[in-house]
Amino acid sequence: MSKEDWEIVKADYEERIKEEKLQRLNDERDKIIEIVKRLEVNDLNLIKSEGKIPDTILVFADVDSESLSFVSKEYGESIIGLDILFKYEDLAKLRNDFYRKLFPFIQTPSALYDKWTMCVHKIKESTIKSELTTENCSYWIDKINEIGYDNFMNMSIGEITDMWIEVLSGSTVSNSTDDEFDEEHATDMVLNEMIESFDEEELDEIMGNKDSDDIMSLVKNEMMNISESEIL
Repeated sequence: MSKEDWEIVKADYEERIKEEKLQRLNDERDKIIEIVKRLEVNDLNLIKSEGKIPDTILVFADVDSESLSFVSKEYGESIIGLDILFKYEDLAKLRNDFYRKLFPFIQTPSALYDKWTMCVHKIKESTIKSELTTENCSYWIDKINEIGYDNFMNMSIGEITDMWIEVLSGSTVSNSTDDEFDEEHATDMVLNEMIESFDEEELDEIMGNKDSDDIMSLVKNEMMNISESEIL
C-alpha cells in the first residue's frame, strides 16, 4: 500500500472513530435526559439536600464539580450540565399531585409513572397535537380525581374531547343565556388551539400554502375522521 493510500485509510478510520465517539456521547446525553425526566419530587429533594445523584447516571458518568457537568466515564468529556437535573421539576411536581390525588384508585404504587404516561397520552390524543401545559394538566388531574382514573381511562377519545371543548369554552357554557350550547364555536376554539400548537415550519410542511380557513377545514376533517382504534 502506498503512503498516499495509507493516509486515506488512516483519515477514514480516524473520522469513523470521531463519529462513533460523538454518537456515544449523544447517546449518553439522551440517556441522562430520559433518566432525569422520570425523577420524582423525593428524588429531587435528595439531590438538593444530600447531593444524591441517581445511580443509573453514575454508572456511565461522573460529576465534575469544576465545570458543573456530567462527564463521560468512557471518554472523559463533558456530556451535559448538572442543571439538567432540575429542568423537569415542574413535571415532577405535577406527577406528585397526580399520585397524591389518584392514590386511592391505584392498587400498585410501582405502576404510578406508567399510569401517568398513559393518562398524558390519552389527554394528548383527545386534542390531537395540542400540547399539555401546567395549567391544563392540573385541570385534568383534578378531573380524574373527581371521576376516578379507571373511569377516565374507559372514556372514549370523543368523550374526552367533548369535555375539553367544554373547558376551553367555559365562559360560553357558564354565561350563555341560550338554551343550546354553541358546539360549533367551542369546536373552533379547540381547533384553533391545535393549529397554534404547530410552528410555522410544521404548518408549511403539512399544509403547504393553504390559508387559515383551509387549515381549519383540514384539521376539522381529521378530528371527525380519526377513530379510537387508530389512536390507541
